[in-house]
Amino acid sequence: MAIPKMVLPLLALTALLAACSGAGASRELGPNEVILRVDTSTDHLDVSTPSPILLYGDGRLVSAAFSFRRTTDPAIKEVVARQLAPEALETVREAAREAGLTQSETYSAPKGFTAESSTTTFTFNDGGIHKVEVPAIGRYFFGQKASWNVRDSRLRLLDFYERLYDLEAWLPEGSVGPAEPARFARMIVVVFPLPLLPPPFPGTTQLDWPLEGLAELGTPLAPLPYSVPIHPARSCAVVEGEELSRLLETANDAKVGTTWLSEGKPYSVNFRPLLEGEPGCPAIQVP
Repeated sequence: MAIPKMVLPLLALTALLAACSGAGASRELGPNEVILRVDTSTDHLDVSTPSPILLYGDGRLVSAAFSFRRTTDPAIKEVVARQLAPEALETVREAAREAGLTQSETYSAPKGFTAESSTTTFTFNDGGIHKVEVPAIGRYFFGQKASWNVRDSRLRLLDFYERLYDLEAWLPEGSVGPAEPARFARMIVVVFPLPLLPPPFPGTTQLDWPLEGLAELGTPLAPLPYSVPIHPARSCAVVEGEELSRLLETANDAKVGTTWLSEGKPYSVNFRPLLEGEPGCPAIQVP
């Protein structure tokens, strides 16, 4: 039976709408595609800021070990990878949906938010890329002018964020593999010149810098918002390739409180491994 001519455009429109509605449907992600990314950023460079958490399509979860940066801690935070079983991977994805990561949103900063505070950004690949930005995620909104919906949403995001650092507590038993060292290809080096050679901190050492002189290394940065006279200036560089290998031979034995000697002068040096997608030195530099 012939289809009336006036019906054909309606059929075509229906097919088009159906195709559009399925354009954002969830699909199986490749093993090296990032399902979930959690970044923490500040208005200034701070190597103690948590490194990103990266969850890949094959269940690998990569992050840097969290540290309170005591002077006797290793100078370089260890980058580790953990393998999640398929059921654990799906549990994390469902938890991300329940936390509200299926729609992009930027939350307002709470009262008293300053440059020293941080912004946590969730990027969730779930039938489309969704980005949720939360300033000062650990601060509660009690006593502030915010709706209960906003408070509830922020608390759900905070709960999900904290659970990512304690996977065994809520994922199926045996579904989280052990932490294994993961390689990284680039590392930020932040250099602080010291006015004089300080006595070694207990449990730390003084080491000779293995690369080019620290006085010429990197690009000058703007002062920290909490700068003190002992750190009058600082510079930043990204080390990679052969230089990174040479640096790691020495820096893997260093502590946070280690004093570095370069051309007879003392320096304090901070290190931050860079994970996939992380920028290098910040754009905020000395004019």
